[in-house]
Amino acid sequence: MPLPELLDELFRLYRRHFSLIVGVALLVAVPGLVWSLVTGIYKLNSASYANLFVTTGSSTPTFNSQQLTNLLGLLALGFIGGFFLLPISVGAVYRAVTDVALGRPVSIGSVLRETLARYLPLLGLFGLVILIFLGWIIAESIGFVLLVLPGIAVFCAAIYLAVRWLLVVAAMMAEDIGPIRGLRRSWNLVSGSWWRTFGILLIVGILQTIIAHC
Repeated sequence: MPLPELLDELFRLYRRHFSLIVGVALLVAVPGLVWSLVTGIYKLNSASYANLFVTTGSSTPTFNSQQLTNLLGLLALGFIGGFFLLPISVGAVYRAVTDVALGRPVSIGSVLRETLARYLPLLGLFGLVILIFLGWIIAESIGFVLLVLPGIAVFCAAIYLAVRWLLVVAAMMAEDIGPIRGLRRSWNLVSGSWWRTFGILLIVGILQTIIAHC
């Protein structure tokens, strides 16, 4: 299917099942919102970083160790909450879209039940993604320290792998498989369609940016 027709079908799918997809997305966002309110993560903003240095009577700014402790604590709480809650929010939306696309009977309740049933594999996937990301950060840092070209090569390889593994959550939710098989399945699905998949991802990203700034 050509890219314009594929995007048109995607938008038709969302329009037909708008209330279901949006309802699921809003519902699974509630735990994250509660976590943010309870832990105070919502207080994080640019001022949180600016306040690391304070100016008192002297003109020379001094380092605020207490602010650093507070900042690190909030960042740690944000990471912990995101790590344990993101599998539910991401998995539920993917489950809803997958069930709709495959013509399965679907409701908000069924989506939540199936997502919770797949929680541990999704959590394992997120843990694996974090390890891969840390490995990429280390390789990127070493590449740019040694030479610029190896750093650029690592960056391009990361983009390539990200696109090849783009469908991992969809594959896991649609076929009830684990993270390793999901990565392999996504790799096979994108095989021969990398540029097409990258184009779709780029267009969707541009549309999201435009909508966010409207």
